[in-house]
Amino acid sequence: MNRAIVAIIAIGAVALLAAIGALAPLAANAGPAPSSSAALLGPDAPVQHTPYNPQSAPVPPAPTSVTYWGVPASDDTYEYYETLGVAVRFSEAVTVTGVPYLELIIGSAVKKANYHSGAGTAALRFQYRVANGDSDANGFSVNYFDALKLNGGAIKSVANATIDAGTSFRTVSSLPGNDARHKVSGVNSVPSFGTATVDNLVYTPGQLIPVSDLPAATGGNGALTYSLNQTTKAPPCGTATDAPVNPIPDWMSYYPPGATYNGATVARNSGGKIAPNGTTKPETKMSPTCFELYAADADGDNSATDRAVLSFSVTVLADYDSDDNGLLEVSSLAQLDAIRYDLNGDGDADNTADDTKYAAAFPNPVAGMGCQLVDHDDATIPPAPVCTGYELTQNLDFDTDDDGATYTVSSTGAITGDAGDTYYNGGQGWTPIAGVGSSGYSATFDGKGNTIANLFIHRTTADTDNVGLFGLISATGAVKKLGLTNVSITSQSRGAGTLAGHNAGAIANCYATGALANTHNSGTNSIGGLVGNVRGGTITNSYAAVAVSGRNRVGPGRDRIGGLVGNMTQTTGAITASYATGAVSSDDDRAKVGGLVGNIWQGPAITSSYATGAVFGSGRYSSVGGLVGGSGLLGGSITASYAAGTVSGGSHSEVGGLAGRAQDFTLTDSYAIGAVSGGSGSSTSGLGNSLTIGITNTYWDAGTTGQSLTGPGSLADQGKTTRDLQSPTSNTGIYAGWQTTQWDFGTARQYPAVKHNGKEVPGQRQTSIQSDHWNAPVVGERVTAGLNVTGATSITWQWQSSPTGATWTNIAGAATATYIPVAADAASGGKFLRAQVTFTVSGQTQTLTTVNTAKVIAATTATAARTTAAAPMVGLKLRYQLSGVTAANRTNWRWQRCDDAAMTANCQLRAQSNPIDDAHTEYTPAAGTDTDVGKYLRAYVYYADSGNSNAWTRTQTPVLGPVVAAPAPAPAP
Repeated sequence: MNRAIVAIIAIGAVALLAAIGALAPLAANAGPAPSSSAALLGPDAPVQHTPYNPQSAPVPPAPTSVTYWGVPASDDTYEYYETLGVAVRFSEAVTVTGVPYLELIIGSAVKKANYHSGAGTAALRFQYRVANGDSDANGFSVNYFDALKLNGGAIKSVANATIDAGTSFRTVSSLPGNDARHKVSGVNSVPSFGTATVDNLVYTPGQLIPVSDLPAATGGNGALTYSLNQTTKAPPCGTATDAPVNPIPDWMSYYPPGATYNGATVARNSGGKIAPNGTTKPETKMSPTCFELYAADADGDNSATDRAVLSFSVTVLADYDSDDNGLLEVSSLAQLDAIRYDLNGDGDADNTADDTKYAAAFPNPVAGMGCQLVDHDDATIPPAPVCTGYELTQNLDFDTDDDGATYTVSSTGAITGDAGDTYYNGGQGWTPIAGVGSSGYSATFDGKGNTIANLFIHRTTADTDNVGLFGLISATGAVKKLGLTNVSITSQSRGAGTLAGHNAGAIANCYATGALANTHNSGTNSIGGLVGNVRGGTITNSYAAVAVSGRNRVGPGRDRIGGLVGNMTQTTGAITASYATGAVSSDDDRAKVGGLVGNIWQGPAITSSYATGAVFGSGRYSSVGGLVGGSGLLGGSITASYAAGTVSGGSHSEVGGLAGRAQDFTLTDSYAIGAVSGGSGSSTSGLGNSLTIGITNTYWDAGTTGQSLTGPGSLADQGKTTRDLQSPTSNTGIYAGWQTTQWDFGTARQYPAVKHNGKEVPGQRQTSIQSDHWNAPVVGERVTAGLNVTGATSITWQWQSSPTGATWTNIAGAATATYIPVAADAASGGKFLRAQVTFTVSGQTQTLTTVNTAKVIAATTATAARTTAAAPMVGLKLRYQLSGVTAANRTNWRWQRCDDAAMTANCQLRAQSNPIDDAHTEYTPAAGTDTDVGKYLRAYVYYADSGNSNAWTRTQTPVLGPVVAAPAPAPAP
């Protein structure tokens, strides 16, 4: 007995009649619907259901029949990825929740057709997508009367939501059987390009890419659709990749089959066409890049495993001189490193053995690297591209793993690099360009204002002659507009600098920040914050904010150590409009240590330059100077320059505010203001020692240097007070003859600032310091510091003091811009003061220090005799005469007016005088809009006696007041 007979018997006679009545609609609907299997039929009309009657038992909705609702797209057969659909009709309208499914039999396999649509009507639609391998030559069928599965969902009556619909068909005859019009043949034909290939395409910037036809793929389920993409994968391109896909570049267009190109239709039996995109002529550089042509079939299955992929490369020849200025463009550390193979900058490796290394950094160049053609006068010589050097197109950073670490310092002081960085080099860091054994970099390197950050070099053996970014810059070499930030160099080289170990060429508009430490077992070392040794070369408009230290381990090495340059020689050598702000130190005996240059000889010149860093030469018999440490045969010159850093020398050393030892040397129109001190047996000077040529209009600040106002021989009249140096606001007085093109004299209470080409050399007035007095701070009276940096935020202050101006100690609690000296600051001969300020500008945190004041002096209880008897009154002159002091040869009087007798409220300076020999002062109280009436007055005076012209003392008069108005004139009789 078959299953259909069993079902009929089970449901009884009434059901049998209903089943027979259902045969007619089944026969009418079993054939294909007049639409594609991919398109849905319109919704069935709602069934008119009987209103719910609570007096009779409800009859649950039940499935009554199954019909097809689509036809195969391929005649009478459903192929791979096509959708077949069936509709289940219920006895009344139903709702659906979840995803019920209907079991189909395809061949001998049971497949699930998931619910698709129809809720709210009496016909629910189910669909199934043909999978690879599905096959039924007789047509698919429904899996008998129990084929409908709720799958955790629900089908309920629309009329009564509490009534569940049935899921069993009442007769198998309600179900369609095998139908040859609905066969299934699920065979996935994957498209393929077979053995087709595309030759590597070459594109030259400035030209158009060649028009290229692409091959067609075969296979697939239906028509193929093509698309072209560029990937981030580098050649060899191979087949499909996991590399990200990018749009094709703007200099290329892709025309798929059937598209119109140049008035013609692209062949439909091809893979399309590549052609130029208009007249786009990009100048950018690009390495060979992979392109992928995709062919996807019409079955809609566009996954990476069901499409054809044809990979090929397009090589864009690189123009490395896109602006045609003769300088090859450097945009990576790899290209910077490759310069070492082309020291003459002609775009070709100097040695054939290095061709491959050079080409790896500058791949696929156009002819002549893209440098502009230069025609020759000789007609027999064809024009040729001429490259003359390199230029940096963006900032570079040696912290290549971007972890913020470039080196570490162990507990023993050993320094090692960051092993994660590309140029770690086994802990040695960067190998200098044009280093050991090289004839030098002889081309131009233009930084174009860009920076190179975190340069790290660490050498523990004396195996290099010159250390720096460049080892040696030759006489024809030039480096300009380049900044090095956060440099860290330790070495044992005879020449060490951040930018170059040795410079015989031209350096301009460059700078460096960071630290450089050098030791060497024997011989003489030249160590500088920017360049180690300058031999006939020049440095212009450049600076170093580098902490420079040097030490010679065996015996006196006579090191030359400077904040900017270690050693400088030859008459063609020059430093112009440049400066150094880093601390410079050496413990080497017989060293020459300078704030700007360690040693200078054979005639080079320093002009319009300055140094503000502290200079420490603790070794014996050293030459230590604020600007230049020492000089040798034929010396050199300092013109229109100054030194502001403290200078300290070891025992038996020559220590000077400008130069330690100035043999065969000239000092012209310059000054020194840093504190100067030396160890036992040393000779100290406000300017320099062993001067054998001459000094012209060059001075030292006796108060801030701590040196005597008078010096030996030619130095007799060169010492000045702070007021002497700060009072003029033009080239008058002591500055008569100083050129306004080289100096900006500023305002009162400012030192002159150096200029070059009419512009002030940067960085000179970023900080300021001012006390209530010209010559020295006084206990109990404020000293004020200032920061003159636009946009500075997070500003913090710290005042410091020093008995010598060499070693500074923070003053506890002195953390504002204003400080009032206390008695301890004046004890034991007094201390120098300065302020340190830390701030943030443009996202960078910086720390600067002011110049130091003169030594603090104590207020004295001595009196100045009043020579008038009248009370302070408007119009009545007050006169004071200094008394009780023998042979006071310099005085400085000032008058002060305040609102209260304690002389603390709204105080103002009213008048001042500075007579050389006249020891009196006068003041006449005034009325008017700025009246003295009701105010209190006093005068105070600085003076130094002839026995010790640098031992400045301050005294003051008693407080007078309040000032009264002049009496009204008596009426006429």
